[in-house]
Amino acid sequence: MENLYSEIKEIRKRWISERKFLLDSESLSQDDDIRRLDTIMEEITGLTFNDLRNNFDFRFSAAIIRGGMNRDNYVLTLPTHKETGKYALPGGKIDVTKMPFSSFLFSLFWKNNRVKYEDNVFMNGDYNAPLTHIVDRNAIQEIDRYVVPLEDLAGQMDFPFDRDTHSDIRREGYRELEEEMDLQKPSRKYRHELSGTRAFIQGARRIGIFLDRYRVAHPTGEEVAKRWFVSFNYHVLVNGSRKLITETVEKGIEASGEAEGIRWASLPEVRRQGYEAMYHDTVHYVAVRLHQLGMANTDARHGRIKPRLRSNPIESDSGLIEVKNPLR
Repeated sequence: MENLYSEIKEIRKRWISERKFLLDSESLSQDDDIRRLDTIMEEITGLTFNDLRNNFDFRFSAAIIRGGMNRDNYVLTLPTHKETGKYALPGGKIDVTKMPFSSFLFSLFWKNNRVKYEDNVFMNGDYNAPLTHIVDRNAIQEIDRYVVPLEDLAGQMDFPFDRDTHSDIRREGYRELEEEMDLQKPSRKYRHELSGTRAFIQGARRIGIFLDRYRVAHPTGEEVAKRWFVSFNYHVLVNGSRKLITETVEKGIEASGEAEGIRWASLPEVRRQGYEAMYHDTVHYVAVRLHQLGMANTDARHGRIKPRLRSNPIESDSGLIEVKNPLR
């Protein structure tokens, strides 16, 4: 087993040195290293990249936060499918071969913990975002058992390797934000040139993973498949006033045609019950966790404060099978 993990690390070195992350998904599927990693992953976890594609939707979700005139904090949202009329966090889907090493770690976690989530959280065909109910109740034991392990997994997937400064998830997420809204992440030496003229990304703070399940229905109404939704949630730090961010994003989505209009959603509003009439479950879940983790104040009329990270990470006694990151 150690030989396989060492081989994965060598594949990772070539992934970085040869800049394979710039290849498209189709080219990566033909890459010898990715094919070899696929074989190793199947041997260790029983899952392949195609298995993940067929059963999971992986998404980067960005929480961009600014204060409003009424002193509440607001998060930027975009309209989703026209038929739902709901708003969601900006971002986009990530193909598994664009984050191959993070996908391997997810497969390892899922191999050991799938049954516990299916039998204890998503049981009896519950497709009503059960993780949101857990955090809404602030059920500490259940949060420690089912939510915190996903946040620990998010940390491992973010930077899979020791002393590795390349996060495939962040890179793909930033790329999605640039394509969707023209929000760019410039190098430090160019930031002073953009400051005050347009909004731009400075970085991101990891919040965690939102896990959900949904049915895929045939046009006749018959259920044909069940899929998992995995959202990598980040508090994306954007330079610029709320007005400047709005101007930059509106121009970007008009050029890309990805969405029509934006909405600054009050964090106190989306944290409350009744959010589902207008917002996607991920928006609510992120608002609640931002508050519980002390990363942002989501109380009404709280006054202007800087979002802060929790000083003492929550320790988990989850009862799940612990998965140690073999790549570190």
